[in-house]
Amino acid sequence: MRAVACLLVAATAAADTSPPAGRRPLVVVTDASWSGASKEDPEWAAAAEIEGPVSHGAHYGVDNLFARATKARWIWAGDGTTCVLRRTIEVPATWRRAEMLVTADDVAEVSINGTVAAACDTQLGWWGQRGGAQLVDLAPFLASGRNTVTVRAENRGGPHGFACEIRIDAPPFVFPRGRGRALTAEDAHAIDAMIGPAGRSPHALLRLSDAVERHGVAAAPVLRAHKGDAGVVETILAGLDPDMTQMTSFGADAVVANLHGGFPVSLRQVMTIRALGDVDRPVRAALEGAADEVWERTVRTIASADLRSLVPELARAVKERPKTRAGAFAAAVLGRMGDASHVKRLVEASSCGYAPTERAARHALRLLR
Repeated sequence: MRAVACLLVAATAAADTSPPAGRRPLVVVTDASWSGASKEDPEWAAAAEIEGPVSHGAHYGVDNLFARATKARWIWAGDGTTCVLRRTIEVPATWRRAEMLVTADDVAEVSINGTVAAACDTQLGWWGQRGGAQLVDLAPFLASGRNTVTVRAENRGGPHGFACEIRIDAPPFVFPRGRGRALTAEDAHAIDAMIGPAGRSPHALLRLSDAVERHGVAAAPVLRAHKGDAGVVETILAGLDPDMTQMTSFGADAVVANLHGGFPVSLRQVMTIRALGDVDRPVRAALEGAADEVWERTVRTIASADLRSLVPELARAVKERPKTRAGAFAAAVLGRMGDASHVKRLVEASSCGYAPTERAARHALRLLR
């Protein structure tokens, strides 16, 4: 039993991103609670939950695109080719982390409080593939209190739909990659014991994810035995899914080259880069002389994949590109991946004249201090 106790203690100590006592994770998904309007139906009404592109194949289901079980549904408003969808979110003053998985058929632009946070297009990226949804850090766009999420969606023909899941202070969409340590019977028992309360406690889920980080795919059989715990085990299993990381066979240089190719930062891409491990050299090479769009995609990939060895590149983005989306995303993530040495740079960024970076820098400073 000593091994079990060690596993639990070590996991608790490593879960430094867990919410403090009293904070509840907030998860918002697309469903009929959203409102919508269209040119044909200009009056705001409840959005319709629809079959969406699933009519053309199960691989277009939200669960497959998000690579996990989710309560998010395909939604739309009206019967036309365009619509506007809207949802308000109450964000607590003490929030720390906010992420969104988002996808659309065919095109969608997602704005938060009037600022564009993400854009989706089926002609770009990994449409229809497992984990093909785009992963977006929302820290540069959210504010404490009431926030309005607005989506402008367009269908070019055939099925249509929009889907997203927003997590605020909930477990991240990407858990750390397993290190592959052998799983003993005591370890399996400890993981097994954590799964039950994980569905109710964010602290337990973070302890569980830490255990998975240390054991990698060896933990998968224990996790799969608890498929009934919807939304808990599936989230972690996504990071152990061989289909999500099959691009590793192309090598780090080829995968990182997608950052130059206009591919969005998808869950699938992030998982592949995490599985590759040693990507520092090609990532740094991708940034040399790169345009702002490449910097943005690279910074978001570093953040989502939790590539802490590349934190200096985040600090560089804040210093050299504060008035760009790359600078904004970099400032946001320094709040959880940076340290006291980045405070001065963030203070400067907090009054740079570009609202998303200023907002992200102030949020990061609150976390670091």
